[in-house]
Amino acid sequence: VIPHDLRKKISAPQGKKYATVADLMRNLSVDPNRLVVVGDESVRQFLSYGIVPRLSVVDFYIQRERIFNKTRDLGFIKSVNVSSAVNRAGTISSDSIQNIYELLGNKDTIRNVLLIRGEEDLCVIPCVLLAPLDYVVVYGQRNKGLVAIDIDEKKKNDFLEILARFTRV
Repeated sequence: VIPHDLRKKISAPQGKKYATVADLMRNLSVDPNRLVVVGDESVRQFLSYGIVPRLSVVDFYIQRERIFNKTRDLGFIKSVNVSSAVNRAGTISSDSIQNIYELLGNKDTIRNVLLIRGEEDLCVIPCVLLAPLDYVVVYGQRNKGLVAIDIDEKKKNDFLEILARFTRV
């Protein structure tokens, strides 16, 4: 469970901010095979731009309102591998961690979607920790655009320090 005093720190962008996917793609060379996107609106934007991430983490909600009912509603037009996990708000469940680990380790070229029953926001943390080096993890910053995190050892250590402050339940 996330401690109350940590909420403000992690609500600040943890990477480089971009207004749109087009802006991100102009300024950052991203291989979709090395791209993880967390959040329904962020995933929808990438798909509308024609980019299918290696792993998309969604919950079918935007700002706590159910918007989507199936992956096709987000913009997936081809078959994707869909797994699901339960992850309550303010937590990072072992179920979501295990699924992220397995989906990132999946060597198939198929694109993967992790459908979270609950809230996906904090899944950025295990995505950063479990993504291979040189991947990019992108998430939405409410009403401000996208945040892109280039995965390197320093970022992994920063996120490990954040995770160490969580309370285990």
